[in-house]
Amino acid sequence: MTCIAHLCVLALLLDACADQHTYPELNTVEGKQCVAQCRSTQAFCEDFERVSTNQQQQCENAAANAFLLCDTAAESEYTRCQQQSQMDYVMCVNNPSNGGACIQAACFKKTCLREGCTRPALVSFCESDFQRCYQKCAGVVSSRKQ
Repeated sequence: MTCIAHLCVLALLLDACADQHTYPELNTVEGKQCVAQCRSTQAFCEDFERVSTNQQQQCENAAANAFLLCDTAAESEYTRCQQQSQMDYVMCVNNPSNGGACIQAACFKKTCLREGCTRPALVSFCESDFQRCYQKCAGVVSSRKQ
């Protein structure tokens, strides 16, 4: 079985364990307006969640790139320092006027830190918010495990 097929089976199994919600039909004008408002709020919430997820991914990509640039620059600077230190030491040792008082300079590699990205706290509440809103309109939303 391919990896995609395994993922599809896993998705079906997880979906089978999810709660099944039953929303009673609302036939009054007020009920329909109330539900329309709930759906509008849910759509806004889902749009916000999508944008938030995109911004999260962009932040993580930027953080990874910044870390890679910093680490590459730190490695280059460390290598350059080691080479320069070695050349200076050899020149000092080969110069008889120094009297053997040569010390090779120490080099240290800069430590780069990866920036963290945080997600807004309002994400992932869209479905439960919709259920609460609908419940205010209809008075009840029944839920059962599949």
